[in-house]
Amino acid sequence: MNMISFANPDWIVFNPTVHGSFEGIKKWIWIVSHLVADQKFMTIFSPLYGAGILLFTTT
Repeated sequence: MNMISFANPDWIVFNPTVHGSFEGIKKWIWIVSHLVADQKFMTIFSPLYGAGILLFTTT
């Protein structure tokens, strides 16, 4: 889901009309993907990286 953010410039995430029309199913796919999946990996991986660094440095 995050490949759209990685593959395009930053401003395209906030302006979905760049690639053409923003109506119908394209609009709903954009809205749902941003509400459900966009940038959610940061919430998951931040504690994991923090815990890994903490475990690595305490031994």
